[in-house]
Amino acid sequence: MSCDNTNDEYHLTPNGWVEGTHYYDGIPDEIVACPKDAIETWVRKMTQSISFAPERIKWELTWTSPVYSDSEKAEIKKRFPKPSY
Repeated sequence: MSCDNTNDEYHLTPNGWVEGTHYYDGIPDEIVACPKDAIETWVRKMTQSISFAPERIKWELTWTSPVYSDSEKAEIKKRFPKPSY
């Protein structure tokens, strides 16, 4: 059983990243709606086995807009790298 288990949604938009819903042990703090102009939604999954163990981070793409081409998405991702902590 992990000590910490969080999931943080991030939505990529043409103007950069927008924070979405934060989950702790699968329970949302507050549901945040996906922006209407979102291009992709990513979830940053963090687990930590015990208090002083290193965090294990995994990014997972959960949604992508069919409105934008792959080249448009690549260009926007180049301008706005994934958020860091």
